Amino acid sequence: MNPSILVRAQGGHPKHRIIMKIITEYTGDKNHQDRSAHIYEDSDGLKVECYVQGHPVKLIDVGAHSLYYAEDTAENWVTGILN
Repeated sequence: MNPSILVRAQGGHPKHRIIMKIITEYTGDKNHQDRSAHIYEDSDGLKVECYVQGHPVKLIDVGAHSLYYAEDTAENWVTGILN
């Protein structure tokens, strides 16, 4: 399975781009259907982007932690443990 690629402009300048690979996507349960999270990897390590109703609301830099740590963070977001 090939991960998805996300390319973002950094600082609003189109020539400064960050390329991040989407590793895993999480969605909320019946009590938190409006929440989702994506785990990304870029040159600085792992990040968890948190969404409410499809809009990004928080980016958690989990840096050099393991993928398991990032997965726990994403799961905690979609289940409402993290706010």
